[in-house]
Amino acid sequence: MQSGSMTGAAELMNVTQPAVSRLVMDFESRVGFALFERKKGRVYPTIEALSLFEEVQRSFAGLDKISAAAAEIRSFRSGFLRIAAMPAIALQFLPRVVTAFSARYPEINVSIQIRSSTKVVDWVGAQQVDVGFAALQSQTPGIEQKALCDGPVVAAVPADHRLAEMPVLRPEDLKDTPIISLGPELSMRHRIDEAFALRGVAMQSRIEVQLSTAVCEFVAANAGIGLVDPITAFEMSGRNLVIRPFEPAIPFFFSLLMPLNRTRPIFLDQFMQIMFRELRLNRYVNVPAETLRSFGKNEC
Repeated sequence: MQSGSMTGAAELMNVTQPAVSRLVMDFESRVGFALFERKKGRVYPTIEALSLFEEVQRSFAGLDKISAAAAEIRSFRSGFLRIAAMPAIALQFLPRVVTAFSARYPEINVSIQIRSSTKVVDWVGAQQVDVGFAALQSQTPGIEQKALCDGPVVAAVPADHRLAEMPVLRPEDLKDTPIISLGPELSMRHRIDEAFALRGVAMQSRIEVQLSTAVCEFVAANAGIGLVDPITAFEMSGRNLVIRPFEPAIPFFFSLLMPLNRTRPIFLDQFMQIMFRELRLNRYVNVPAETLRSFGKNEC
């Protein structure tokens, strides 16, 4: 149909002309009608052959699209990465990571669900996302968990506050000082309360919010001093606030969650390498070597 002759078809297929003739005869027998009329040594397609050829062309066009799509995915020119992340990671840190990733792989679409840590676990366990970032350890079946990074809780202090000059802050230093605290429903708040109680200091919680980012915004507005996670602290430092170590140390960790028994997207390794590069800029956190190794050689 494409070459206009049996001889031309034989050349295209790199077979002999009799072999093409036999293939056509076998095919005509299979479909139950003639495909070509033979006149004066030439072949002419029948109406039935023309109709069938249209269907064949549509089928091959579909196969070409599948091949092209596979090639694009293989070379990171197409795809979809679905992420669920807690606000401490999603609001300031993750945009920088996603922007760098999208600049390198512009054809890969990224979807981000900003949820609480418990909801992130739910989304990953239900296989609604490819990867999740949360501040808790999960024993949920069907979830693979890795340590993303860890670091101590730190103090956020207004830049012109008298305590901004101190190298380390302790509960005793914050006595009678207004504290911008997280809500009592958050586990981090409980650990902070315990640290103050062990030192016999009553924490002067004046304003409660649910996000560490909001804590820092209030601190920057000179409403008080806040104790926040190390990622939020690094992202918010310099905005009319300074970050100081806090003692006793309150460890904080972030987990990387992935659906178990599911092949992860081939470009997730590249995404994580960019994330590790950005995390290494944060002097308050540590990324475990085992986690780094699990996502291949770092090329960033």
